[in-house]
Amino acid sequence: MPLKNGSYTYGPWLDPPLPIYFKMYMFDLTNPLEVVNEGAKPFFREKGPYTYRLWPKKINITFNNNNTVTYRETHTYVFQRNMSVGPSTDRFLTLNLPLLTVTTLIRKEYPFIKDMVKLMLSIEKSYSLFVNVSVDEFVWGYQDPVLKQVKALLSYFDIPFDDHFGFFYKVRK
Repeated sequence: MPLKNGSYTYGPWLDPPLPIYFKMYMFDLTNPLEVVNEGAKPFFREKGPYTYRLWPKKINITFNNNNTVTYRETHTYVFQRNMSVGPSTDRFLTLNLPLLTVTTLIRKEYPFIKDMVKLMLSIEKSYSLFVNVSVDEFVWGYQDPVLKQVKALLSYFDIPFDDHFGFFYKVRK
């Protein structure tokens, strides 16, 4: 059956009849002092699910002469409190992935600024191996102080760099 406006398949293709859910689980570090002070193995407690409903939307739909369809799809995620263990504002302690990523990236990709970044990190004592973030921040993004500093530094070399971190940062935009 062809996909065209008004056909039997067009409605479900345009607006899927079944809901699409996206479940996230967070891992809360429970022994940060032991990890830092004693070199202990990190112990994480699973928290979740935190559930979002995905609402896909097809826009700019064009039926082409060669029997193809072109379109752009956007996604909206709506938090589902009744299907979640807690609110999306729940906070948890986790590894500071931006800090770990920046130090690795600088060492491998930008060795010419390694010493400047080391100096920057040694001056700014507020950087920690761990961060306390909300579920929404971790999933959708937050401005990270380490990334903000690196962005400022890289701007002198005309190297674009984003100062936000989130596993699905820019997905909703």
